[in-house]
Amino acid sequence: MKRIAVLVGVFLAGATTMWMSGQVGNSWEKTEYVGHGITVIRARLAPHQKTEKHSHSGRYQIILTDGDMRTYGADGTAKDAHVTKGTAVWTDAMTHISENIGSTPFEEIDIIPDDQKSSR
Repeated sequence: MKRIAVLVGVFLAGATTMWMSGQVGNSWEKTEYVGHGITVIRARLAPHQKTEKHSHSGRYQIILTDGDMRTYGADGTAKDAHVTKGTAVWTDAMTHISENIGSTPFEEIDIIPDDQKSSR
């Protein structure tokens, strides 16, 4: 976990030079960095924007903005949550839909360890 914290600090400070910028295959995620055993993705949702149903691997999520989100599980069950800037959590692989139900943009950084990529 300490390694991830250091890598996040380096990433957010912009001190690394191994950047790779590119769309992941949708309108809300962009690959920011690949290297040192991780992939870093920036996810952004405009107010009231909803993703399509998608699957992703296990990942660390670092919330960059306060906001209100709704997640629809693979079975369609909805769950609302208030997210807080600075929160960092591990999220297991899942299939879901995300929706920004707030009135402000939502942004997070996802850090995917290489050993989790096969489940993306």
